[in-house]
Amino acid sequence: TWCEKMKLRSPWFESKLAGVDIPNQWHRITPMTRSDMQSRLELIVPLDADLSRLVVNPTSGTTGHPIPAPNHPASVGCYDPLIQYALRRNGLESSCSGEKVAAIQVCSQQKTITYHTVHSYLDGAGFAKINFEEKNWRSGESSALYINDMKPVFLSGDPYSFLDYIRRGIDYRPEAILSTAVLMEKAVREKLQGYFRCPVADMYSLNETGPIAYSCPDDPSKFHILPHDIFVEAVGEKGETLPEGERGEIAVT
Repeated sequence: TWCEKMKLRSPWFESKLAGVDIPNQWHRITPMTRSDMQSRLELIVPLDADLSRLVVNPTSGTTGHPIPAPNHPASVGCYDPLIQYALRRNGLESSCSGEKVAAIQVCSQQKTITYHTVHSYLDGAGFAKINFEEKNWRSGESSALYINDMKPVFLSGDPYSFLDYIRRGIDYRPEAILSTAVLMEKAVREKLQGYFRCPVADMYSLNETGPIAYSCPDDPSKFHILPHDIFVEAVGEKGETLPEGERGEIAVT
């Protein structure tokens, strides 16, 4: 139904869906690619879209060539409750709201943006993004002192950053770990669980789509779809739906 409506609003959808009986020929639809978003964005965005609240989030955490994906404040605002839901399903019991630091995102990159802010959804709880790169700090111990002083409820980051955290011997143990951006191998998960002694949740998310899925608390090798308004399938090179269990590209509608 959504695609049928988009066919009347977007030149890209109109061309891709021409002659397709959507309910019965879904497999015939050629998926949009990242290159389509890079080169044909003005044809994809609906002609009647209200651009007055347009948000563009350029991110240094994107793998591959970054895309200036258009977004909306409501979509950006959904990150917090979805993250909280995934953490609670994986065992986080404490509240992240109020006069505390809800989270610190740790990075281990040569260069990335760093900042601190507060989250209105969490009643003003603090958040900071930090980078372990030495030139970001006064001394080698400063990042550990900062984290211990802030006492975040949970830490977010990618597996490499958490391994760097361990390598540096930072002794602060949060109440939960949220890993994103890069696949977390089983051996890495076990190392994080042994060091932090708290729930470790893995989240699959893209800058172009927002959160997609989170790791199952009963079997971390499996993921649960997170938002209620997306359809996820495994497709072949031409966009054809693959049989259950067969490996392919992940397509998100």
